Amino acid sequence: MIKPIYLIMTVAIMFSFHCQAQTMSAKPRIYTDLAWLNDENKLSQEIYYTSDTDLHGLLNIACYKYNGATDSILLYAKKDLKIKLKKGTESVKLDYKETNNNSFCLSEYVALLEHTHATPPGNYKTYISVTNTGQVSTTLLLHEVDSTLGPNSFIRKSINKSLLPRPKTFLGINITNTLPAYAKAGNLIDAGNNKINKTAKAKGLTAVTGNKADKSFIDLYFHDWYVGRYEMEKNISLSKQVSQQENSYKNNLPSFASNDLTNHPSLFSQFRTLKKDKKDEDEVKGMISVSTNGSNGQEPNSDLDNNYYELRSTIELPIYGMPVQIDGYYTSQDQHRMAKASYVHFHYDIDKAKDNLMKLVNGYNDKYQQTVSKSKGMDQVYQNFVRNLESQKGQLTGELEKELSVKNVAGSINFDSLKKEATRSAIANARKDTAGLKTNNPVDSTSKEALTKEQHIRDSVENKYKQAQDKYTKLLALEQKITKYQTLLTQNKNVNYFDSALAYDKMKGLSDPGQMSYKQMAKKADNLLPEGNVKKFATGLTSFDAGMFPKYESQYTMSGQMMKGLDMGYDFGFCQAGITLGKTQYIGRDGSVDNYSTYSGRIIYQPAKSQKLTLIYYGYTPSQNMLKDSFFKDIPVAAPSFKNPVSIISAKYDGAISKYVIVGSEFARSINSADRTGAVNSNDKTAYNFNIEGAIPNINISLLGNYSKAGNGFENNSLPISPAGTEQYKLGGRGDFFRSFLTLGIEYDYLAQTSFATTGGNKKWGFDIKTNSKRYPSLAFSYKPFSTFRSFTDTLSIPQRPILGAVWTGRASYQIKKHARSIRFMVLYNKSTSSMDTVSYGSNLLQFTTMYSEKKWMMSVNTGFTEITGSSVATSVNPITPTGKTTFININGSYTLSKALTINAGQDIGIAVFGFCKYGVNGGLIYKFDKLPLMARVNLRYMNYELNETDGWKQLYMGSVELNWKFKTKMHNN
Repeated sequence: MIKPIYLIMTVAIMFSFHCQAQTMSAKPRIYTDLAWLNDENKLSQEIYYTSDTDLHGLLNIACYKYNGATDSILLYAKKDLKIKLKKGTESVKLDYKETNNNSFCLSEYVALLEHTHATPPGNYKTYISVTNTGQVSTTLLLHEVDSTLGPNSFIRKSINKSLLPRPKTFLGINITNTLPAYAKAGNLIDAGNNKINKTAKAKGLTAVTGNKADKSFIDLYFHDWYVGRYEMEKNISLSKQVSQQENSYKNNLPSFASNDLTNHPSLFSQFRTLKKDKKDEDEVKGMISVSTNGSNGQEPNSDLDNNYYELRSTIELPIYGMPVQIDGYYTSQDQHRMAKASYVHFHYDIDKAKDNLMKLVNGYNDKYQQTVSKSKGMDQVYQNFVRNLESQKGQLTGELEKELSVKNVAGSINFDSLKKEATRSAIANARKDTAGLKTNNPVDSTSKEALTKEQHIRDSVENKYKQAQDKYTKLLALEQKITKYQTLLTQNKNVNYFDSALAYDKMKGLSDPGQMSYKQMAKKADNLLPEGNVKKFATGLTSFDAGMFPKYESQYTMSGQMMKGLDMGYDFGFCQAGITLGKTQYIGRDGSVDNYSTYSGRIIYQPAKSQKLTLIYYGYTPSQNMLKDSFFKDIPVAAPSFKNPVSIISAKYDGAISKYVIVGSEFARSINSADRTGAVNSNDKTAYNFNIEGAIPNINISLLGNYSKAGNGFENNSLPISPAGTEQYKLGGRGDFFRSFLTLGIEYDYLAQTSFATTGGNKKWGFDIKTNSKRYPSLAFSYKPFSTFRSFTDTLSIPQRPILGAVWTGRASYQIKKHARSIRFMVLYNKSTSSMDTVSYGSNLLQFTTMYSEKKWMMSVNTGFTEITGSSVATSVNPITPTGKTTFININGSYTLSKALTINAGQDIGIAVFGFCKYGVNGGLIYKFDKLPLMARVNLRYMNYELNETDGWKQLYMGSVELNWKFKTKMHNN
């Protein structure tokens, strides 16, 4: 029972809505959604406001649940709460932690929210008044909660789980019995009545089942409170209905946000709740593969063992809301390798995190646009509806005023005075009607004539009152409807306004998430995320990798090297920072592993939009094992620095000058503590580059340019190719013509290298041209020169041995499709040439491929030739001689026997200048288990070959078996 103090408090708040109160000169917009339970299970509420002036005054609020026209119950209230709010659009949070003279919350209502996690169905009215310097502004808010439990409802999910329990799995494989019979068809709710009652009782609820023509339903109650209705189709299997609901909720979250006039909480609060509840749908998914391989030998130049097994795995799971991917690989060949290929990689997928957030943002933006468009239509429809109601009200008012001879019926009449006015009017009219009646004996009041006159007056009064009462009742109903829909229309405008001001407008800058960190994105979308999510530590992570992974920081520090270690980046708000620790490995020319201990720190500033400045410290130390190797022990005094740690300081800039021009640059300097003699000039220890990319407006042509230079004394031996002593110019362009039918690209490259003793240069150019068409054959032709220079395995005292070369590629393809059948033709020509000192070598490839496919089977024929060429005029030591030309023919096909089984087979033939040199056959099958997430793959191969006419034939037998598990399971079991 509510104490009198709360009745007085809330009556005072409600009274202000029925009195002629002063209004503020600039009335603020005020809105709030219904209160909710915070993480401490305490009732909380957020008031949103927009004001042209500061508000320093008192706030009163009261929320009622209406069970009928006059029956209501107070749920929570605040009285005379002192507020200091700045002008603009802001919010203030209310906590109903305790009940006292100024604060009240109904404990039974809080208990209901704890058990159901949702507001019970019904009609709610929230009264808000703000008093500021003696002026009062009042707001009435209406909310209507539907009785049908939504797919994301906590209670619905609990009942679904009880009726359709999730089978226990191991690596995605069901290890429990199949679904119960009632989950497949029939009267689902009746069949699972015991489970429903058990689940409801566990939640403190009472379940009452019922049936309609084609549906079964459950009405749920918490003590005397109606919680909602769980409803299911009778003639559709429960498992199918639950699966459809879950998939819709998982893949189309925005569709569950309501924008009806009578049930339209703010969209951002709905999305926040949906996002919070969606964590129950978080999944762990991945793949584990086991394969074994066996053979009696290997093809020439193969580095594989005859017999080995491999394990591969990929697992994706959210950790503290972060999408994390774990990759692993192991091969038994590592047991006798110096350089291990096995690895484990833990990776925070920041791109996926941004993508998930952008999906939420885009879903909200789409829903907001739909809501604004819908609101315009609803506003017009309901305005016409209100005008029609007001017309009816005016007609009824006129009739009542005429019949009762009373002016201003709405302001002067109530049910108590209605009978009095009706009686007065009826008596007056009746006296006029009976004025002509004459009695024989006027003294005798009991005469027949007198009684008739009195009865006529009574009948007239009764009829008059009944008619007036009916019309007055209709008039009050019309007034209530008019007030309701006028309030809803105003409220709807305010909801859309706050959705725009607090969410939609803030997220306009998220159109280019590539320029923002996840933390910056989350701050803009904070109104869509569950409370406190933006403040979590994990939100600030910009990168996290552990294990073996490639890392790129800049051209002169970490430039994509594969490393074993840890990398982590974090957004501190005013800047982003990160560290990298680990080892970089290379395979030495004798097969040994060369290790570098590497360590790096970085700070990233964004002084303006699309502008980024990065400061990097990078250091490395060669391992002691490398220094013990004979390759380094006799290093001359001219290059003593290799044994010592090296530090590199780098400043990197990336930014956009305009929407058409992007620039980038880096300046780096290497520092070696052992170099105290000053023998190396300071400028020779630096390296720098400039990049520019641009597009010509209104023309599909883009241009790029690059200049880089590194001094002879610049050291970074951990790079795959050291840039020391090089200077390079690059120019290029690309354009689309004839409506993108033709693409042309061209590049020019000049590279000069200065070694300790000599200087050399290299000028190259290249181009590519291709057509893009579905109607005509696609053609492509390109010329790409390449070069490689000094690596750390080169001796530091011997002149460099650069490799220069070029690749010519031509390709033509065409595809014919008709219904489920397609045939594709492709011709490929590739020519590669390379030169190193006086040695040159190359290869030629011509290949013709035809592929035919239809629904069940596919076949391909591949034929052509390869040619390896080489020459040397240097010495007769290890001369390179041409190996000749080999023609090949490969035929492969596959056929799908059933949904579970696919078979494949093929053969290949090689013909050298001396005749047949190779032939082989292969076959295999792929089997997908029907009720298990397993796939088995078996491959067998036989090959017979000879390298030279005098070597004799060698036979190889190979086979492999692979088992692949794909698994997916829920992280939470609510």
